[in-house]
Amino acid sequence: MQFENLGVIHLSKGRHFALDPYLKGLIESNACGFCLDTCQRWVWVFDTQSSNWESLRARMPEYGFYSGQSAYLFLLKLASGLESEILGETDIFGQIKEAWRVASEAKGFALSFLPSVLSRLFEDTKEIRSRYIQNWGGASYGSLVRKVIRDQSQSTGAPLGPVFLVGAGQIAHSVAPFLLDSELWIWNRNAERLSRMQEELKAKLTEKEMDRVRFLFSEESAQQAWREARHVVLAIPAQEQDDQTRVEAWREGGLEGRSVTHLGGRRQNCLPWTCVSSDSFFALDDLFLMQSSLDRLRSIQVARAVLACEERVKLRALGDSISIPHGWEDLACFA
Repeated sequence: MQFENLGVIHLSKGRHFALDPYLKGLIESNACGFCLDTCQRWVWVFDTQSSNWESLRARMPEYGFYSGQSAYLFLLKLASGLESEILGETDIFGQIKEAWRVASEAKGFALSFLPSVLSRLFEDTKEIRSRYIQNWGGASYGSLVRKVIRDQSQSTGAPLGPVFLVGAGQIAHSVAPFLLDSELWIWNRNAERLSRMQEELKAKLTEKEMDRVRFLFSEESAQQAWREARHVVLAIPAQEQDDQTRVEAWREGGLEGRSVTHLGGRRQNCLPWTCVSSDSFFALDDLFLMQSSLDRLRSIQVARAVLACEERVKLRALGDSISIPHGWEDLACFA
């Protein structure tokens, strides 16, 4: 397998760069073969043989550019959770697979070599995770949010729930199964996405677990949840105007013994929530800090996982066939 055409551009959202207009135009024209947009980063894949690639490098030296083997290595470490601030976190792999599904279905999809690259990437990610990362424990947003809620409830003597989960995207799907210590209320402004999440959780959870889950389809029930929920988990992007409205709804229920965890940004991105004390409001920064103490214990495993990624890329570059069975959900991406 060769990587000579593979180019990756990476931009951390923590660095607060506005997207270059030239890059935005290329994305909108489908010149970009793949785009990943998460709460932490943007990642774009281009063909390095096109004139666009060199133009982008010249215009945006502050962005992270990778090409060839280094591009594949970056994608492999990213999918394995080794580029995340929560090292080894599991959500990023699902986000990449979903982004690829959207890209592969898009009209005018351009880069013919990407299906082969992504197929190998999914194989290699599963191998790295199963051999070096699978048994780390606690490496997901869901497990960390559950710890935040349990610790906060224990310190204040407040009940564990009900918990109000706002969102129906990839992060909400992965977090929900960890929030079933008490009743869980789930709302999203898009009723179709909420219905889809309801069906997928039915297939994933037991009947007893589903009895604890309540899906809110009306604006009135959502407003009531803001007032009555003991803990709120926001699995949506931080947006100042929308967050200001949410703060007002939250304050109607009082502040004592309640908490908000925002998975859509760092504290600096969640300024409307500064009216809530630091003991009751948690953002990505707090989860990263919590995880960092666990990461120190995993330093040897991290080093082994990174080395395994590097060795994997070398084998792929030599053209060696590495046969690892796909799950059905991966095969569906390439059908």
